[in-house]
Amino acid sequence: MKKKWLIAASGLFVGAVLGACSTDGGSQTSSTSTGATASTSSEVQKLLVTIEIKEDGKTITEKKVDVPVGTSVFDALKDNFEIKDDNGFITAIDGKAQDEAVGKYWMYDVNGAEATVGAKDYTLNDKDTVVFELSSM
Repeated sequence: MKKKWLIAASGLFVGAVLGACSTDGGSQTSSTSTGATASTSSEVQKLLVTIEIKEDGKTITEKKVDVPVGTSVFDALKDNFEIKDDNGFITAIDGKAQDEAVGKYWMYDVNGAEATVGAKDYTLNDKDTVVFELSSM
């Protein structure tokens, strides 16, 4: 009886020690349904977003960028282009300024749909395509 109890206790002890040593100490990632990479505390989840800048229907530049989950259109633009704004309204991108005298303003759409909120209020999703266009209204 003592032998069986000693074997059982030893087995529990070894199991506890092995279980405690089994963590790898690193972070783990997994794919989510949106295609973004989910991660544990040591990594920030990123989204892939395309930002295109146009003037009068012609593409000036286009960038594919990684942004953290929860990033607004405004912050993604600010982090990847030189911008000027007036209380959150974009007035210039990479030196191309709007011109109130001729009615040219920066407008944006996401995935082909005209934005209904300001760039600071639109939170990006994975694989969004944002197009800023400087054109006449």
